[in-house]
Amino acid sequence: HAAKDQPRSLQYRPVQPGLLHYYRDTLQGSLMKNKSKLEKDISKEYTMDSVLEKEVQSTAEQKVVYGLRLMEKLEPALFESSIIRLADSKLRAVKKFAQDKIQELGIVPENSEMKNLAARAAGEIEDSDLLSISPDKLMKLSKSVKQTDRILAAKLLRKLVSPRTIFILLELLRDADPKVRAEALLTARKVKRIETWSVLIELLSSPAYGHQAASALKEAGEGALVILETAFHKSGQSDLVMLKIVQIIGHIGGKEGLALMWKKIDYPNKRIVRQILYSLRFINYQAKGREALALKDLLDAEIGKTLWNLAALEEIPKEEDHYDYLRQALREEIRDNFDHMTLLLSLLFDPQSVQLVRENIETGTPDGVAYGLELLDLFVDADLKPKLIPILDDSKVEDKLEKLQIYFPRENYNPVQTLNYILNRDYNLNNRWTKVCAIHSAAYIENFRVSRGLISQMFNSDKLLQETAAWVIFNKDKSVYQTVSQRLPFKDKKFLDSAIENNQLLDGLDDGFFLGIEMVLFIKQLPAFKGIHGSLLSDLADKISPVDLGARDKLVLNSAQEGSPILIMAQGEVKVACESGEVITLKKGDVFGDLFQEGATPKVTEMVAVERSIIFKISLVDFYFVLANHHELVQGLINNVTGKPVTVNS
Repeated sequence: HAAKDQPRSLQYRPVQPGLLHYYRDTLQGSLMKNKSKLEKDISKEYTMDSVLEKEVQSTAEQKVVYGLRLMEKLEPALFESSIIRLADSKLRAVKKFAQDKIQELGIVPENSEMKNLAARAAGEIEDSDLLSISPDKLMKLSKSVKQTDRILAAKLLRKLVSPRTIFILLELLRDADPKVRAEALLTARKVKRIETWSVLIELLSSPAYGHQAASALKEAGEGALVILETAFHKSGQSDLVMLKIVQIIGHIGGKEGLALMWKKIDYPNKRIVRQILYSLRFINYQAKGREALALKDLLDAEIGKTLWNLAALEEIPKEEDHYDYLRQALREEIRDNFDHMTLLLSLLFDPQSVQLVRENIETGTPDGVAYGLELLDLFVDADLKPKLIPILDDSKVEDKLEKLQIYFPRENYNPVQTLNYILNRDYNLNNRWTKVCAIHSAAYIENFRVSRGLISQMFNSDKLLQETAAWVIFNKDKSVYQTVSQRLPFKDKKFLDSAIENNQLLDGLDDGFFLGIEMVLFIKQLPAFKGIHGSLLSDLADKISPVDLGARDKLVLNSAQEGSPILIMAQGEVKVACESGEVITLKKGDVFGDLFQEGATPKVTEMVAVERSIIFKISLVDFYFVLANHHELVQGLINNVTGKPVTVNS
């Protein structure tokens, strides 16, 4: 009778000894049979390369072209090899796109290219003299005021680079002209000279050149690992560059690359650890011995985080609307927690078996969960089962807490306490989006006082958190806001004052003024960004420059240098004039720009507001820079824009 009160997934019936062996064999057979089906259908990708390569291998023209457009910006080396391969594609649109790009980029057999370049530079046509251009001649070209001469010098260095000419390339890598620098970066990728690697690492944090620098370092191979490792540990190195370095080391791989990644497996910043795990999963790595113990420690920590977040979700009242954003953020974070547990289990055990267990549990049916847990029982180590089974089964959260209390002790909290804990927890335990939603909901709770934790967020270097905290404090107690804001640097105070003075507390997204959090909430509603987690979109929102136009106001855009920006219509209606003479009308909810239109995006020259309008503008450089750091965001955009069902974090 006691078993009837338990979740169906835990009602394990005693099996007679004679039947036990047969039962396990039958389960094992089912597991093997389902694994072979599953291998074709696993859609989760772990690196940018695999996301993009999967897209360009599609049989649908739109998907291949879309994948190539992304690849051109994010993985230049992969793009070159892909368009050469697809120049003879059976898909007409793909073949035309590839051939046009080959012609545009001047990708021709290297010998004939060098022949033409050398003839131009030396002013001679005799074969014997083609590659005898002196360093002085190269120097003269590289110092020319003409952009075309400096580009020519960068191209020539692909064959003529030597200890006597390398300094010319180093200078061109710092050239003020974007086209010259892009050509120099391409040369650095092809010549793979050690002298260039430090400059390339410096450029990793550049929105304009970071992806090209990363591509060059990936192509450099194992020789670059020592310099990459030194740069990772450099004093004051930014988290962003460290993350990029780990991505590059993971791409290079090899025995030495693996060893360097394992050395960082307990690094304090868990985003870096997660990137290491993605790289390991990409190569189907199976951990043994000491490595497996390290992963089990990470799995323990993830189970603890998942349990805490599940309990927090239960403690936040369901019936009060102002908690909706926080509840959604917690559900997204719990989804991430389960994804991360799956990732760790895939490095410890057979990935297809782990995926099959996950899919059965995610059916949500009692039989599906029970079957998934029985499959798990076949291959998971005995020491993990007492923690894994309760967190994965379909029992109530209070039952999970009771069973796991011995491993992950946690008290019960009221809603105000839960909010305060989320606010003050380490970033490795709750992400910035969950925190900002917790701050936002505090504005609507009468008995939530202006706490020290809330005040401390006004000094946060994260503008999203700083602005939301200031807005809550301003609306709860203006005198506290005035006192605290006086202690901020003038620039920060001015930013906060302008952000909150027009933003009405109760009007939400309808008051015509947008806090950072409101920008994310608005973007989340749009079809192009559907199903993409707030933690990813908040990184994109950091790059938004809101444009507020009154009726008949005009904004002139200089898209000749940077390309047309991404425009997201938040309110109103505008007429967008293009270089071609075309005029496009954008209304609330429309997204315009590269990747959001079929074919080439027309260059925008100006915008004229039909009525009061607010446009979220993101420069093309910043847009791709954010995409380059989040393969999940790229996967989500591909799914939404090319019409696939949304499976961003499957």
